[in-house]
Amino acid sequence: MYVTGFDGPWINHPFWRTHFRVSTEAQLRKIHESSVPAVHVDSGGREAPAAQGPLADMEVQLPRFTLDLRTPGIAPVQGTAAEREFSRDLLHRSKRSVQKIFRSLRMGNDVAAEDVAPVVREINAAVEASAAVLHNLMAMKTRAEYTHMHSVAVCGLMTSFARALGMNEERVFEMGMAGLLHDVGKAFIPDTILNKPERLTKEEIDIVQAHPELGHSAVMRNGAVPLVVGDVCLHHHERIDGKGYPDALAAGSISVPARMGGICDVYDAVTSDRCYKDAWSPQRAVKEMSEWDGHLDLDLLKVFMQTIGVFPVGSRVQLAEGGEALVVAESPNPAILSVHMPGRERYNADGALIVENVRREDVVALVALGFTN
Repeated sequence: MYVTGFDGPWINHPFWRTHFRVSTEAQLRKIHESSVPAVHVDSGGREAPAAQGPLADMEVQLPRFTLDLRTPGIAPVQGTAAEREFSRDLLHRSKRSVQKIFRSLRMGNDVAAEDVAPVVREINAAVEASAAVLHNLMAMKTRAEYTHMHSVAVCGLMTSFARALGMNEERVFEMGMAGLLHDVGKAFIPDTILNKPERLTKEEIDIVQAHPELGHSAVMRNGAVPLVVGDVCLHHHERIDGKGYPDALAAGSISVPARMGGICDVYDAVTSDRCYKDAWSPQRAVKEMSEWDGHLDLDLLKVFMQTIGVFPVGSRVQLAEGGEALVVAESPNPAILSVHMPGRERYNADGALIVENVRREDVVALVALGFTN
């Protein structure tokens, strides 16, 4: 038979795809043991739409979707002076490694695993040990060197994201490598286009949108990197509504890593100062990303918010001390949430409602994403 879809949140099912042929007992066990309430099947022998890309036959066991936020080490803080200095050194060392990879590709060489693996391992270990490092890798980028520093930041985001999804350490490492190399196709795009401060022409947009295929060809040429790296290179600009590029894949054909890569890529891009735009705040970024119809996987985006500890204005959160609070304003301190606590309101001498500040670690769950103007 052929599975043609699942009921319930997409992230609850244990497969990379929502359309595939059931041909083994192991697949049946995975379906029965999952938390999905119902499976849609076609037993009439019709072939389901085939997933595309190098991960078409790969499966993954994802954890049941949870929004428990008391995971240690994910609070969005900047850390101590020592952590900031370490973050700065790590960013610049890693940036130089990415620049070396780009130069090598431009010269016609293949991606060398010995140039990539040590960088990924160092970033992975650093962001696991200190939440401050992850946020500093994003905050410390510069406009002039955005492309290379962006690769470093996405590497850190992907390893943290993978760990939040319960992936094993081998898979976490592969996600980090995919993050570091996701944009290597831009090595073949002229800097005059990548760094152009004005709006790109239609011809220039077409040139930029060739980078996923160029990157995929480059990283997969010698078979030195995992297949998932090529998949993220090729498909991190696909969209859930099928309007992405380069293949305009339907949602069921976009792998979990490619969906993750798309979220990490967009988040770091919009929260960075670019040659043509100023950075958005983290809260604005997750709010806007959640409202882009058909663009990103919203279930995975909620897990991503958990990973980075950023919640947009309008979110309802559960507090450790009990009760709920509504995020009502953006806080200049990423370790603090500005909230309204229904039933526990306080007012100033003029009768105005006082906005309460709660520490990030005092929030234990995201209850709902309801946005306000």
